[in-house]
Amino acid sequence: MNKTIEPWYKQFWPWVVFGIPGLTIIAGLVTVYIAFSDPDGLVSDDYYKDGLGINADLARDENAKQLGVKALCQLQNGKLTVRLSSTEGAPFADTLELKLIHTTRASFDKIIELKKDSKQQYSATLPTDLKAGSWILKIETEHWRIRTKLKHPFPANFEI
Repeated sequence: MNKTIEPWYKQFWPWVVFGIPGLTIIAGLVTVYIAFSDPDGLVSDDYYKDGLGINADLARDENAKQLGVKALCQLQNGKLTVRLSSTEGAPFADTLELKLIHTTRASFDKIIELKKDSKQQYSATLPTDLKAGSWILKIETEHWRIRTKLKHPFPANFEI
């Protein structure tokens, strides 16, 4: 009885023995690449100052509630139309800033200028490079602030 032995590369067990460590090394290299190519944007450089500012922000949120400030938003073909209202007659400037804040990546954040038109509503064109994911939308002045959290792509009608 003559039995032929196949070469090692045609057998099952050498591939298992060498394959698992090989795949582990490749996964480790991919992990290192991901870690160094996109640094974490969640940590603030001046976390103490940011923590102190939270109280001022909460006061502006409360002031917006007392003034009854709301924004009804309509999005159509990349153009955003915002109609502000207030039950207590809060003053609205001719231009406001809409801050689009990505929940995990500060480098994606955008600030858009909202301009008032003749119909007493604000409008602006949204950037086309907004990434999919969760966003915080804020409209604020020195006296009040309103905000909401939405997933992109944004719905056609929403309220802030």
